[in-house]
Amino acid sequence: MNVQLTKDDPEVAEPRTGPHLPTVAWGLTLVAVAVLVVLREVTEWSVDIGLVVAAGMVVMGALLLVTALVTLLRQGRRPDDPPAP
Repeated sequence: MNVQLTKDDPEVAEPRTGPHLPTVAWGLTLVAVAVLVVLREVTEWSVDIGLVVAAGMVVMGALLLVTALVTLLRQGRRPDDPPAP
């Protein structure tokens, strides 16, 4: 059985566009840690890197969890779907 799907078929999902959130979150975390390390080495400013990394991981994990839940809740709702009874 050979089935051809076109872009107009509802079974065909549109590809995602834009940045991928986990990649952006990791990038921002790594840049923040790098800036803190440079500031610690260049200035007399003292920072507990372990505490900063732990706090960053908690914030990043919470952000990823919230976005995953929002995506999960929105996944079944599409504008062209009929309302649920």
